[in-house]
Amino acid sequence: MRENGRIVNKDIEQGDVMNQIKCGRNLTSIEDIHEWLNKCSSLSDNNDPGDDVNIDLSSLGRISPAGCVALLTSLKTLDRYFFLNVTIPEREGVIGYMERMDFFKHCPGALVT
Repeated sequence: MRENGRIVNKDIEQGDVMNQIKCGRNLTSIEDIHEWLNKCSSLSDNNDPGDDVNIDLSSLGRISPAGCVALLTSLKTLDRYFFLNVTIPEREGVIGYMERMDFFKHCPGALVT
């Protein structure tokens, strides 16, 4: 389906295009994590290895330890197949929490630079 000249996957949240996923405000509950992993799966299904993909974490306001693990694991997996362009969370509190959880020590190198 095309909207405003962009190809849009109906299964991905409105505003997301086939080479982009946007994280919601929270990555704390099983439902949040399940939704995130579904978006990652759709991204993998709709792109070819070596494609540039955009991961927008700017709206992320809260993340749990399980959310950190799910995010880290999904980013590492996606990084094996795609060139990731990641927009980090805008809230400093989230970034600080992720630092305390050693998230950035283990995430793909493109995210750290």
